[in-house]
Amino acid sequence: MEARNLVTIIGLIICCHATNAQRQLDIRGNPSSTDTVVSIRVNYMGGSDVVGLKVFSNPSLGHGIAGDFTGGYSGVNCFGGVYGVVARSPNSGFGPQG
Repeated sequence: MEARNLVTIIGLIICCHATNAQRQLDIRGNPSSTDTVVSIRVNYMGGSDVVGLKVFSNPSLGHGIAGDFTGGYSGVNCFGGVYGVVARSPNSGFGPQG
């Protein structure tokens, strides 16, 4: 992804957040390109767990979906130095880990 495209995306995120919290961000890739549409990279180097993307969807107790992914091959592809996926539910205690 070119630097100017990333700057444009960041500008759109800031603009949408600062001017009207009700707007939605809809980013669509070039239909004739196989390039990654959005890439988020943390550049911090150190001994802290830094969140790369944080999503909050909790309209009321027991409601809200923080992520919805659909892929022709894989919905989510996870890699981690210790765990690939860690999911927790404070109410049920169930969730995949590994």
